[in-house]
Amino acid sequence: MRQSIVLRAAPSLRQAKRILIGLQQMLVERGATVELVGNDALRFRMPYPWHTHRLGWLIPVTSGRAEVSAGGGGPWRVRYQLNFSMLRYICITLSVALAVIGRGWPRLTLLNGLVILWLACYALVTSIASSRFSKLLEAASSDIVERRQRSRTEAASAAGSDPAPGKDEPEIDRDTRTEPSAG
Repeated sequence: MRQSIVLRAAPSLRQAKRILIGLQQMLVERGATVELVGNDALRFRMPYPWHTHRLGWLIPVTSGRAEVSAGGGGPWRVRYQLNFSMLRYICITLSVALAVIGRGWPRLTLLNGLVILWLACYALVTSIASSRFSKLLEAASSDIVERRQRSRTEAASAAGSDPAPGKDEPEIDRDTRTEPSAG
């Protein structure tokens, strides 16, 4: 499943590389092995859950890929793809175990059990892990996504209240026209 985060502007090569290096550092902190692929992509492999030193919601992710691209002339994005193969194997194993345990159950009960298992174990966990990875990407690309340090209203009010640089007093609008004197 491919997902993406839209960037506000077309990043320069340096900015795209900075996004990927930031993501690489965050993933390495979580124990992943990361490989930069060219100037605009990276691949990563997360450690097995029993080899990780830090528990978190990214444990279900087995591997993935992220790239900065415009994709067919559209807006610039950071596209990513996550692989949950280890989680799928665990869910299949649990499904087989549930089928063996529930041999004597009514078929509808067994089917409901399998649906609940896959919804709780696979769908919910993958959506949470995808959301957490998306937040990592947003943090890595925050200087491109959020180009302004202040909102427009703050910038406009700050510009309107400060006097012009180099002037101590505000200018006074004076009328320099002369009026005819009444005789």
